[in-house]
Amino acid sequence: MNKKPLSRTLKTWFGIGDFMYSLSVSFKTYYWTYFLTTVIALPLGAVGVMNTIINVFDFVMAFCWGAFIDAMRPGKYGRYRTMILVMAPLIVISHAFQWFAPTLYTFGFSATVAVVATCICFGIYIVFFNFAWCANVSLIGVCASTEQERSHLSGMRNAWNKACGIVVSYIAVFLIGLFSHPVIGYAGAATLMGALTIPGYWLHFAMTKGYEPTRAELEATARKKTEESRKANRITFRQILQVISSNIQLLWVLILNSCTQLSLFVFSYMAVYLFEMSLGRPDLSAFYLTITNFAGVVASLLANVIARRFPIKRIVQAGLIVCAVAVFGAWYFATAGDAVLFTAAMVVVQFALALATPGIITFYSNCAVYSEWKTGINCTGTIMGLTGVPVKISLTVVGILVPAVLNASGYVAEQPITDTIRRALTNAYALIPLGLFIVALLLVTFFYRLTQEKVDGYAKEIAERKAQ
Repeated sequence: MNKKPLSRTLKTWFGIGDFMYSLSVSFKTYYWTYFLTTVIALPLGAVGVMNTIINVFDFVMAFCWGAFIDAMRPGKYGRYRTMILVMAPLIVISHAFQWFAPTLYTFGFSATVAVVATCICFGIYIVFFNFAWCANVSLIGVCASTEQERSHLSGMRNAWNKACGIVVSYIAVFLIGLFSHPVIGYAGAATLMGALTIPGYWLHFAMTKGYEPTRAELEATARKKTEESRKANRITFRQILQVISSNIQLLWVLILNSCTQLSLFVFSYMAVYLFEMSLGRPDLSAFYLTITNFAGVVASLLANVIARRFPIKRIVQAGLIVCAVAVFGAWYFATAGDAVLFTAAMVVVQFALALATPGIITFYSNCAVYSEWKTGINCTGTIMGLTGVPVKISLTVVGILVPAVLNASGYVAEQPITDTIRRALTNAYALIPLGLFIVALLLVTFFYRLTQEKVDGYAKEIAERKAQ
């Protein structure tokens, strides 16, 4: 089945599904740890243990979701489109349970009961969410034919994600205030935003019709082939391991993406703490989220334009250099207690990071093309599913990092904030990402070798093989 050109709908609206489901994800990124440590006031040790259990499970399984999907028999509407259609309602239900489970502590249950209940509900949510998330991001490789098209879809998806951050910063407080009890307010707001996952994913399902072969089309093609060819269409885990182990470029991409994602999560998880405890300007927190995410939207859209004129690798390099310089400035201003100039510096950081992100996601698609050219095995879902690995690594690390920083600095809920706490938050917020940006820059400069010319040549040769 030959790929048809990207439709105008895809070029403009691909990512609207990410926008709608990411409302709940962004809300969790900004408020989950704050909800546990301050609103519910679970013991910091309990929060650290719970986040570690959840995120380690999520991290370990992140290597498997794409492989599971690739190894499954394609559904009625194709392998990936069927997955996002079926999983969306299950995500909504499990998402609501994971937010209400920790509220048991508020209503008289022990911290142990609340932690166990949350881990169970969160684990179920992780399964449903990651199957759909992996299938959704794999549609980039399914629909796009060239590096520019893959970069365009990645850029649009990132722009919609950043737009989500703007909306969350405005509606979060409003939705929380709809409920009289503050604890229920956070859980209720998260549930309301999570419900939008269903229309979001189903919109992606609709707009990608015709790009992925359905089960009927695959079976019709298989009937024309020999028994050996039909068996070859089923991908085994041994073949998947062969694909991953033979692609050193994928390893470099995973590491550099882990650096950028961890930086992003440090910014997101610690923003509320920084403005309230370190800068003493909680009134600027919502504005900070709005302006930085708006910068991300502009940069993501601009990345699509720049990608037509400059190599994507160069765009990523330039973005990382600006990130490193600007985040150092942000640390300096935060240390001086200047919330306004700190915000300005972080706008530059988020702009540059959003400019580089579509290119980094495109690197995964390039690795998928390279692997198919090298091994003859199409594991697009497996490789694109690995885009979730850096996210899981970052969630695991930051879930441990934030309580650890608070605990090491002597933070106690409802007690005065000391200078030690302020310095600890400021240093963790800026200096850790600074080191990570430098590592990512070194990796993309000296280790990642897949140029646009090479990847387009691989894709052409793959098409010629299939034609024969």
